[in-house]
Amino acid sequence: MDKILELEKSLFKYEYMSNKEYLDNIIDDDYLELGKSGLLFNKQDVINHLLNQQRDRNITIYNLSGEEISTGLFLVHYISLNNDLKIYRTSIWRNNKILFHQASLLKKEIELIEY
Repeated sequence: MDKILELEKSLFKYEYMSNKEYLDNIIDDDYLELGKSGLLFNKQDVINHLLNQQRDRNITIYNLSGEEISTGLFLVHYISLNNDLKIYRTSIWRNNKILFHQASLLKKEIELIEY
């Protein structure tokens, strides 16, 4: 589980976001993302977006948790905070590749525990 959480956090770091080969290796070919905008994104959309970042994304991670729901299949939940915008995030990882991600605007107050 620790490896999956580290992979999840790597997607906020410029060192990894700027590496096309790294992104191609950890994002599943069947990847789908439902963004906070309500729009759907595929693997290539996300890789293009991440490669256009100029520095680490200034995001703090809170309430990070995860569990293996089947052999090699992990479910991860956390809250990200960026410029006072709280986003509840859920990811599914399969065999060390991110398969699905959903980001939803969090409007309810919740206790934040930094990871």
